Amino acid sequence: MYKIKWDKETSGILLSDSPEDTIIPPRPVYFEELDLLGFDKYWDYPKCEEPLLWGLRVGL
Repeated sequence: MYKIKWDKETSGILLSDSPEDTIIPPRPVYFEELDLLGFDKYWDYPKCEEPLLWGLRVGL
């Protein structure tokens, strides 16, 4: 897996496979979390058991 870092210079992403970089795997995001954050007031999305999105923590 690669760690993703935002490159301000190119406005793109850089992938790092350096052992020093901690890799945080993507996590599923379900409709309940989107509802809790108020997204249901602005968008329509299916209320299903499967994840709707995958959340990534981009480099700090």
